[in-house]
Amino acid sequence: MTVNAVDAGWNLVNTVTDKVSIVSSELNATLPANAALVAGTRSFSVMLNMAGSWTVTATDVTDGGKTPGTSSLVTVKAPVAEEFFLPMPEQQILTAFTTINSGATTPITAVFSIVVTMSGTVVTYDQWENGYEADLNNPTNLWSGANLGGTQIWGDGDDSNGICPGFAHDPTGLVAGTVIALRNDVVLPRVSSSIFYDGGDRVGATAGHHRVPGRLGRHPGTRAGQRGCRPQHLGP
Repeated sequence: MTVNAVDAGWNLVNTVTDKVSIVSSELNATLPANAALVAGTRSFSVMLNMAGSWTVTATDVTDGGKTPGTSSLVTVKAPVAEEFFLPMPEQQILTAFTTINSGATTPITAVFSIVVTMSGTVVTYDQWENGYEADLNNPTNLWSGANLGGTQIWGDGDDSNGICPGFAHDPTGLVAGTVIALRNDVVLPRVSSSIFYDGGDRVGATAGHHRVPGRLGRHPGTRAGQRGCRPQHLGP
């Protein structure tokens, strides 16, 4: 970023050599040391390390009477570091359950948990029902109120492309220890016009996390069976 000393008309004042400090609303940003302007200007290197939308502010530390200058929002999008598919389509689960208990029937209760292990994580959830994204880093079929099968992005602070389950508004960066719990009754046979969290969905994350899938089958009045697995750590 470049800091300029300017007059009321936004013209460069090349006689100013005041010292400037740089701060950011992104608390984990890598910031430069304070430095003096040279001929009224100076370039500073700032690295924003967390996904989200942030500002950078320059303050004149030599003359406290000067109004600090704050940038417009700078959006940082972390790349997807890992991805996986939710295992076992529900139709296959029901087939297994009916082998155990012939009374097992639809719907199948699908339960998935994703545990965030690093603060600042962003999760991209790609439904299988309307086709997979070509690139999870650049999704084109985004979720909206009119496109419930679209790809959701959780943790980027933008409600318009999906709100992370368990939150009233999408947070900016998911905090370590956050548990994203997905549970719904999946009606069989599956048709792509019905949108569920279920086997075959694709999940991407900007950092390692744990996942725990499970299923409950049904017959009248009771549970027919359960499937699950131990948490598996993915990523570095």
